[in-house]
Amino acid sequence: MKIKVQGVKDRGDLDNERVVLKVLADTDIGGYILAIGRNLGVDSFSPKLSRTFWFPDKPVKQGDFVSLYSKVGTPGQFQNKSESDTHTFFLGLDSPIWTETDRAAILFEVADWQAKITAD
Repeated sequence: MKIKVQGVKDRGDLDNERVVLKVLADTDIGGYILAIGRNLGVDSFSPKLSRTFWFPDKPVKQGDFVSLYSKVGTPGQFQNKSESDTHTFFLGLDSPIWTETDRAAILFEVADWQAKITAD
């Protein structure tokens, strides 16, 4: 994968709580989904995901960071201290989600997908 999970920062503090991703090679963040799951042990996760976020299409460059905040906000971009860009996205929640220690940030690269809209 061209992006990796750096970690969860400021757990329990809604204003600052976020998952931080590091971009390892130029790519489009829209090819990734971040899911919140439960850690069951060493490299073992529950198949039930409590929340998912499919990033919108946006080119990101090697060395950039992507932050997914738990709170409500407007997506943006700024130059950080390391002089790379940080791209910000928001889950739109009104309370922190990373308060339990067994929660895990699971990143999926979406190589291919399809959808079917069904009518009732």
